[in-house]
Amino acid sequence: EDTYIKLDSAIADFLSALDQQVGKGNYLLFLTADHAANTTLSLLKEENMPTGGLNEKRCERMLKSFAAEKYGDQNLIENFSNRAIVFNRDVIKEKNLNINKIEQTFAGYLRDTFPAISTICTREFLEGKKASREPANMILNGFNPAYSGDIVFDLQPGFLKDFQEKGTQHGTTYAYDTHVPLIFYGWHVPKQEINKPVYAVDVAATVADLIKIAEPSACIGIPLIK
Repeated sequence: EDTYIKLDSAIADFLSALDQQVGKGNYLLFLTADHAANTTLSLLKEENMPTGGLNEKRCERMLKSFAAEKYGDQNLIENFSNRAIVFNRDVIKEKNLNINKIEQTFAGYLRDTFPAISTICTREFLEGKKASREPANMILNGFNPAYSGDIVFDLQPGFLKDFQEKGTQHGTTYAYDTHVPLIFYGWHVPKQEINKPVYAVDVAATVADLIKIAEPSACIGIPLIK
């Protein structure tokens, strides 16, 4: 409660400063959040709801052991973090391995070994798809071929990496994490409430439309304010 009181006060001070220095109605402001929050895991446990965690350090050790057993080199895994596996291209070339077969093998290992995992996507699958505005596949929507992992996965609803009795984390695809407010205020913003799904990609499209400029390259959002 104290956090929200302080946040409310900070926003009020910011708006007052804009009113004084720019002029009321002369600026456009939007406010949103990077993620919402899962129900506290201790409460889910008390109510016998599905919950748990994936110990990332233990998972990484097991994945490297599997790589050593299956391919003779644990360094096949270059990085494991943020629910993603990155394979070492140098090791793959040195051993003359097929990256797509490796992806399928490790995806199967994840599915058979870690019940906390839900969706699993390989690079081969993701690079053959096109991201969309709507969340048909939110892993795909967050996939960047230049930077993302070779295997990306999500956890079951109510599960977090490791097991935290308190708090929440970024990045799940579920409503408790993705349902956040989006507020536009000020210049050319009519008073209204939109009670339907909108997406972060719509922010850039909306601002560009309001100030009459071209949308950013590869923008897949739509303007929200008519």
